[in-house]
Amino acid sequence: MSNPMVFQGKTIMKDEKPAVFYGSSHEKGVNYVSPNDVAEVAVRVLFDPRPHLGKEYALTGPEAVSDQTVAKLLGQAFEKPVMYVDQPIKTFEESERFSGHPDWMVNDLVALETIKAEGIEDSKSFVSDDIKNICGHDAETFEAYLEDRSHMTPKEMGTPAA
Repeated sequence: MSNPMVFQGKTIMKDEKPAVFYGSSHEKGVNYVSPNDVAEVAVRVLFDPRPHLGKEYALTGPEAVSDQTVAKLLGQAFEKPVMYVDQPIKTFEESERFSGHPDWMVNDLVALETIKAEGIEDSKSFVSDDIKNICGHDAETFEAYLEDRSHMTPKEMGTPAA
């Protein structure tokens, strides 16, 4: 859930209206997992490791969310219009390279967009109950994550660290 903020936060937080972020997901959903849930699972496993010995967990969000929906939710949360612009993968890659990101980051972003466009995470069968089973509550939704931004890092908020 923090990825759109980490990678697009500066763009979204600018005064430009509408704010725009780019990708190549072709309207497929992504199963974003809340860093809050990941942290809670980690704390629970570290403080009571015995029940978790030898187990593997698949931590997922409650549902797949399209980038168009992410744009809408970001717009509501930050009270400004946010648009998602879908691009062909080559155009996305070229613009990321032009932006000055290091090659490894561009390669990873392109790989993530390619996975998103394949729709692998768009299926209900992708969703796991592991967060609920470990923490006793449902996985945090994207909407709930954006409602309380006090836990976000400066990078997620599009500002440099102090």
